[in-house]
Amino acid sequence: MLRQLASRSAIRIDPKITGPYTVRGIAWAAKGDLDRAIADYDQAIRLDPKNSSWYFHRGLGNLYAGALPTALADLDQASELNPKHAYAALWLDIVNKRSNLPSRLAEAAKQIRDERDRRSEQHNREGREFHRISCGQINR
Repeated sequence: MLRQLASRSAIRIDPKITGPYTVRGIAWAAKGDLDRAIADYDQAIRLDPKNSSWYFHRGLGNLYAGALPTALADLDQASELNPKHAYAALWLDIVNKRSNLPSRLAEAAKQIRDERDRRSEQHNREGREFHRISCGQINR
């Protein structure tokens, strides 16, 4: 209830901020009011259509409402917008299985691993460079 009140106040102050719609949508979903939850996620998507989290939450709302094709489209969009969104990949796989579609979880896991490895290598390069600088091996 407190989240809904705070979100309602934030929306009244600035109706173009997306976060309060999603927070309120999550609160509605927790109460079982999926129609209101989905309506709030719709508004967040209208305001910020590039944010994968809004599609993710709407996808879960549609899944719980039994709208598998719509849930599939939303979770697929969330994964497209953010291929590293692990929860979107997992829930997309669940909806795929319920829809008798092939799993794409291995593909998503590979993308996440590749990104982790890329970041790890970048971190290692930066660490080696910092070590050389701190040991006086490189003058800057």
